[in-house]
Amino acid sequence: NRLQQLTRQLKSSQEALTHRANNDELTGLPNRLHVQELVDALIANKQPGQKLALAFMDIDDFKRVNDFYGHVVGDAFLKSVANRLRAEVRGSDIIGRLSGDEFVIVFDPFEHTEELAAVVKRVSKHLHEPFTIEGHDITSSGSIGVALWPAHGPDYETMRRHADTAMYQTKALRKGGVTFFSTSMGRETSERVSLGRQLRV
Repeated sequence: NRLQQLTRQLKSSQEALTHRANNDELTGLPNRLHVQELVDALIANKQPGQKLALAFMDIDDFKRVNDFYGHVVGDAFLKSVANRLRAEVRGSDIIGRLSGDEFVIVFDPFEHTEELAAVVKRVSKHLHEPFTIEGHDITSSGSIGVALWPAHGPDYETMRRHADTAMYQTKALRKGGVTFFSTSMGRETSERVSLGRQLRV
C-alpha cells in the first residue's frame, strides 16, 4: 500500500514537471517549444490531400493595457484572452502562447479556405468585444496572420514565420484584422531583409 502511494506520488510529480516544461505558466496553454512539437507531429502523420492552418495573433496595444492598469490586470487580461480563444476552437485544434502577447491557433483539420476564413474572422470579432477584468472594461483586439499547410511551408517553423509576416501586414493595414499569407508577401519580405543587409554592409 505504501509502495502504491509512493508510485502515485512519483507519477503525479513527473506529470507536474512535464506540464510545467510544456505549458505556459500563466495561461496553461502549450508553450512555444511544445506547440512546435505538437504541430510537427501532426504534419508527420498527415495523409496526401489533408491540410491544416496556423493563425498567428498579436494583441494590439497590449503595452497600453499593462502601463495603464498594471501588470496584475495585464496578466488577468491575457488569461481572459486565452479562455476566449479556447471557447472558439474545436477539441482537435491547438492554441499556444508563444510569448507575452503572442498566441497561435492551429486549425486541424480544415477542408475549405472559405470556412476557415469565417472561423478566423469570428475569433477576431470576439476579441473586439470588451473584457471585464477586476472591475475594468478593457477594449482590445488581435491582429491575425494565417498560413496554410502545405501551401505555405513544409513545417511548423516556416508556417509560423509566414503567419507572422501576414500578421505584420495586418498591423500595417488595419489593426484587429485578418490577413492570409501569400507568396508575393513572402517575396516582399525577402526583398526587405536583403535590402536591410545591403544597407548595413
